[in-house]
Amino acid sequence: MKQTGKKTDGECGPQVVERYCKNPGTSAVKEKPLPETGEKTLDLSVIVPVYQVERYIRACIESLLHQKTGYAYEIIIIDDGTKDDSIRVLEDLLGDSKIRLFSQKNQGLSGARNTGLEAVCAKYLCFVDSDDYVSEHMVETLLRSAYGEHADIVQGNFCYVYGQEERFRKNRISRAHRGLNGLACGKVYRTELFRQIHFPEKYWFEDSIVLHLLASLAERVCVLEEVCYYYRVHSAGITATASKSRRCVESTWITVQMLEDRKALGLTNDSDYLAFFLEQLVINFQRELHVDKHIQSMIFFWMADLVEENFQGCEVHLKQAADRPLQK
Repeated sequence: MKQTGKKTDGECGPQVVERYCKNPGTSAVKEKPLPETGEKTLDLSVIVPVYQVERYIRACIESLLHQKTGYAYEIIIIDDGTKDDSIRVLEDLLGDSKIRLFSQKNQGLSGARNTGLEAVCAKYLCFVDSDDYVSEHMVETLLRSAYGEHADIVQGNFCYVYGQEERFRKNRISRAHRGLNGLACGKVYRTELFRQIHFPEKYWFEDSIVLHLLASLAERVCVLEEVCYYYRVHSAGITATASKSRRCVESTWITVQMLEDRKALGLTNDSDYLAFFLEQLVINFQRELHVDKHIQSMIFFWMADLVEENFQGCEVHLKQAADRPLQK
C-alpha cells in the first residue's frame, strides 16, 4: 500500500496513525475464490453469528423460523465461542430441520459471518445479527423481488428498536449508493457475489464492503418500502462505543483497504464512487472527532492525497455531494 499523507519529521500519515491505532490490514478479497457449485436446491441461507446474546437470541431465531413463505430456506447459526447461555436457550429449537449449527473459537463478527459464507448452499443469502429480529414476511418479500427482478441485491426497509419501542426509519436514497444503506443485514444477496468477497477480519465497520464493493459488483439492485428488519440499538453496539475508543480510526483504515480491494477486483473509481467516497470521509471524520488533533490532521492530508491519487479525471459537484444524506 502506498504510503501517502503530509509528512512531519520524515513520517507520513499512515505511519503516525498506525502508532495511534494499528491497521488490521486484512482484505475483503479472498485469496482463493469459492469454486462454482452445481444447482442450488434452497432459495435462501440466513447466516446468524452468535456471541453473548442470551437475552435476545431466542426472539431472533423464532422470528426466522416463523416465516410465512413458500420459499425453501435454512438458518445457519454460528456459535462464535459464546461464553453465556446463548446456545442453551435455543436447545428446544435446534432440532428444527431448517437449522444448521456450527461452533468455533471466537473469531469476531467478520470471522463468524465468513464461516457462514463457507456453508451456504442456497441461491441467495442474508445476514441477521443475533440481537435483532425480522418480520414474518421478510423471506417472502425479499425473495419475491429478487426472483421477479433478477436482482443481485434486494434491500427491505427497517426499524430501530429502543427497548420495547420500534421506531420506523425509511431508507435514505443516494444515487452513489444505488439506494442502499451501509448495513450488511436487512438485504438478500445473490450468493455468487461472495465467490471472491468475504468480510475483512479484525476490523470494526466491516459492513463497509456493502457499499464499497458489493454495490459496484451487483448488476441489479432493488430497494423496497416494506419493513423487513428490526435493528436493536443498545449500549453494547459498536455504533454506541466507537466514539469512545481509539478503534474509531479503523473507519479510516477500512476505507483505505476498500480502495485497495476495488483495485484487486478490477472496479473503476468513477464520479459516482467519488461522491460516495467523499461522504464516507465525512462520516470517518465524525467518528474520529475525539482523537488527537495531530492524528486528525494527518488523516486529513492523507485522505486528500488518496483522493488525488485514486480519482484522477473524476468530477463531482460538491454541493450535490454535500446535499446527499449521510449513511451510517
